[in-house]
Amino acid sequence: CFALDANENIYIAGQSIDQDYSIGLKCDSSGLVLWNSVFSCYPNAYDRGTSIDFDRQGSSYISVMSQDTTGIPDIILLKYSLSGQLIWQQRYGSSHYEEPKQLSIFNDTVIFVSGDYSNGPSDYLLVKFDSSGQLKWDRIFDPQVFYNYPVSASDNVLDMLITSGEDVVLTGRCFVGTGGPRRINVSYDQGGILNWVARDFYAAEGQTISEDTSGH
Repeated sequence: CFALDANENIYIAGQSIDQDYSIGLKCDSSGLVLWNSVFSCYPNAYDRGTSIDFDRQGSSYISVMSQDTTGIPDIILLKYSLSGQLIWQQRYGSSHYEEPKQLSIFNDTVIFVSGDYSNGPSDYLLVKFDSSGQLKWDRIFDPQVFYNYPVSASDNVLDMLITSGEDVVLTGRCFVGTGGPRRINVSYDQGGILNWVARDFYAAEGQTISEDTSGH
């Protein structure tokens, strides 16, 4: 995954060939490497950078899917300085599966990470951190429970949007009904209160989400 700042610097997150390390990289507009970083929590554990973003001071943030000592994936949040020095790291996880997919910085004060949570079939996950990496709140959304659907199935977040109204909207796919996956959009306010849920009644997946000039 990659991101581009106003100066056309390129930020890249990923993993090493042996999958033991997550990798962060910053290049200028001509492709010259300004800094690179390698991160691993435990020897021979799977680590993968899944998303990257930056604030207005030039600090970079990387979300990492990282195995704990039992082999269960957790979320690691990394902050790097303008010159690529690691400032802090924060782990979010449990005895269950957590996979980060999207990361977004809001007003340089909070960090949102979305992805999947699994204690069996996977559900939507949204986590909010403050600017120092401290957990503010987390939310797990299970469409089958919300719609009182009797069949348990895996649901996956595929994109995240912070709106001009400062709400956070997740989109992805879930299995509520027959005939394939459904797109379900879920909106939370900055305090983690559920605003609304919207779904399609035909087979679809929410791959990306954006906002128009009218705020829709």
